[in-house]
Amino acid sequence: MSRYLLALILPAVLSLAAAGAPALQEPPKQEPPKQDPKAGAGAAKSAPATDEEAEAALAVFKKAMASDLPSSQIAALKEISRVRHEKVIRAMVSYLRASNPDVAANAALQIAELDHPLSADSLLAAVSPNEKRPVALAAIFSALGKLGYESASPPLVRLLDRSSDDDWKKVLEEAFNAIGRIGSSGAVDPLLDWRRKNGGFGGGGGRRFGGGGGGEMGGAKLRAACDRALKSITGGDEETTADWEKWWKLNRADLQANATVTYRCRVTWERFDGPAGHKTACPHAAEKGHSSCTQTVRTRLVPETEAPPKEEGKEGGGGGGGNK
Repeated sequence: MSRYLLALILPAVLSLAAAGAPALQEPPKQEPPKQDPKAGAGAAKSAPATDEEAEAALAVFKKAMASDLPSSQIAALKEISRVRHEKVIRAMVSYLRASNPDVAANAALQIAELDHPLSADSLLAAVSPNEKRPVALAAIFSALGKLGYESASPPLVRLLDRSSDDDWKKVLEEAFNAIGRIGSSGAVDPLLDWRRKNGGFGGGGGRRFGGGGGGEMGGAKLRAACDRALKSITGGDEETTADWEKWWKLNRADLQANATVTYRCRVTWERFDGPAGHKTACPHAAEKGHSSCTQTVRTRLVPETEAPPKEEGKEGGGGGGGNK
């Protein structure tokens, strides 16, 4: 195991395993590992771990996870997420079903730190086992949004049919936010359809919510989240469902023609963007082992800005998106 990974993982795990730590104790702060001055600022995270490094790190991780303290398990999950390897993802996946929902939620958030298709697939598979645990489920949705793999968008969109279920209303706001962050154009028509069915808008479906379709606070939050997702994906900002449909019909072709494709290098796990319409080569394409390294992550119509904010007490609008 490299000296860097030992310096990164061992001190934290040894401190976490100390007996008698209170259940809610914050893990002790560690000094940041010293880096080779010749290396770039992001060098430590840009290089995936070797098989040997992953195995050594996982041996330490498994011992730390034997603790009965949720706080120790959460801290161990955070530490192992710095080791970028498929084996690490597979080891973390089982904790998405941990008996403690806070541990499961933190497993989801840390898996999102490992930018890999397996991360997205594993999180999607954990939705059903956690559907009665809103804390874990909301974290899974948030993690899927952060990862941004377009393959996660259709399954998330299908879950919106459960918005009439009072239990699901508590977590579907995060599902809407994730759909918006992923930014798939394929989600626009289903979102507009959901808006039409769940508006209680009267007439064309205005943004000033009230009346049917779950006009209570939970329904209003979901409708606001739907608008945030539409804005994030398209850059539009319309008042009624009819306005949205008209705007989307008018701008759709131009947006798709100017879309940006995000790729991922299988070797370095780095992301890079290129215009839609032709494949953009990996920046490392000339190097050995990069002949077929390019992997498509998603296509966005407008640049992603940041995670859409939750706007307490507001009825519409939200983050993400670009200009109309």
